[in-house]
Amino acid sequence: MPKQITVEIVAKDQFWSEAILIEWAHRYPSRQLVALSGGTIQLETSWLDSLMEVADECNCKIVASPQDPSRRSWFRQLITSKS
Repeated sequence: MPKQITVEIVAKDQFWSEAILIEWAHRYPSRQLVALSGGTIQLETSWLDSLMEVADECNCKIVASPQDPSRRSWFRQLITSKS
């Protein structure tokens, strides 16, 4: 079984969030991304470079997902509460 990685797509807005998934499906119809809770996706490690290339073209960034997603959520609450 291929090694899997969990990542988060950080997009400028909802349009780009959807655009990257559409572009991915168009370019790589046989490579299915698995949507997980909390806005993360799981994919084969060998696909990461391809996903990053598509992300660059769609004004998005790929961020490694933390082992504990609640921790990232907690940090976001701290950062947005200071703004």
